[in-house]
Amino acid sequence: MSESKSKLVENLLAKPEKHRQWESDYRTEENERFYERAFDYLAGVLSPPAGATFLDVGCGKCAHSVRLARRGFRVRAVDFSESALGMAREYVRAEGLDDKIEVGRENILEFSFPDESFDYVLCWGVLMHIPDVERAVSELARVVKPGGFLVVSEGNMSSLE
Repeated sequence: MSESKSKLVENLLAKPEKHRQWESDYRTEENERFYERAFDYLAGVLSPPAGATFLDVGCGKCAHSVRLARRGFRVRAVDFSESALGMAREYVRAEGLDDKIEVGRENILEFSFPDESFDYVLCWGVLMHIPDVERAVSELARVVKPGGFLVVSEGNMSSLE
């Protein structure tokens, strides 16, 4: 990835107003119903064993991390943006889930985690913002344990173009 593209993405993600706009755009009542159904389905399919770990990449405010924690997962929520992480920590604390969700800063293109660190990895609506998608997917796959699952969701096929 070129340094200029990386800097553009970093500058965009550093803006708190961008995260507030995404919150306003995507956290509608209709979307919330969809997310609840989707995460009920996901938890049913995965049937997490006790202590199963989920990495939520590009966690933003941690809405999906909270959904996962309420369904029995231990979650490591990561984002590149410090402003998003500030919102995430506040939300996790307000929901009383500090003991189930650990929030931290990571770069999807170069995780600090060892290979095979997580039972499950979630990357929801993130790859469209990443200039080097192949490298990001490689990193996501690298940190999934053998027999684990990588769950990726994007808005539409053209969002990765």
